[in-house]
Amino acid sequence: VAVVNLLAAHTRSEIGTAFYTTFLARSQELSHMFTSGAEALGPKFGEILDSIVASTDNPANMHEQLKALAPMHIKKGVTAEHLPAMGEALLDTFKDNLGSRFTTEMRAAWD
Repeated sequence: VAVVNLLAAHTRSEIGTAFYTTFLARSQELSHMFTSGAEALGPKFGEILDSIVASTDNPANMHEQLKALAPMHIKKGVTAEHLPAMGEALLDTFKDNLGSRFTTEMRAAWD
């Protein structure tokens, strides 16, 4: 619910840009995988995140959306080792934008 509220309180572009700003700053060794910066990548990421969050009540739909992202990530060279950094950047984006509304329980639900 709080993530839905986060997406309602900020534009998709703002959330996506905040995520990529955090992720790219922390994972500079992965920068070769990106042809654009946070400002360019953010809007699309925000749209995708919004769509995935909106499908939380439909696991099959969510699964299909996530599965559709795989080919592009594989083509870019993303491996399982890269995923924790992305997850931490996403959770920190939530925490930074939701503040105390991003509770310990919500954080634990992402683990």
